[in-house]
Amino acid sequence: MWTSLARLLRFYGFTLRQTDDGPVVEPDDDTFDERSIEWVTPSNHNFLRITRILRCLTEVGMGAEACAFLAALSLPIAPPSDRGELTWQELVRGPSYEALLAARTEVFDPRL
Repeated sequence: MWTSLARLLRFYGFTLRQTDDGPVVEPDDDTFDERSIEWVTPSNHNFLRITRILRCLTEVGMGAEACAFLAALSLPIAPPSDRGELTWQELVRGPSYEALLAARTEVFDPRL
């Protein structure tokens, strides 16, 4: 799963690495700008994919990875939550998410 997630995140321009504090997802300095042009646009279908990715990670016990991806999505982007879908934070709720909240003073709210 880890290798598949890393490959999928590369598609979006992110990197995945393991640290002593857990997984970290961050924009790849070499590819993020080029890759994000393809998906950081209003109402892009990739937001639904990201929603499914976060849900899947949470359901298969990879909540820490879901939280790391959610933290990386602290960019000025938003999923199509106006259609009644759960926000990304609501999908990832749990102990890992609560730890993320405690560690970060500002968490991305996709409803804004």
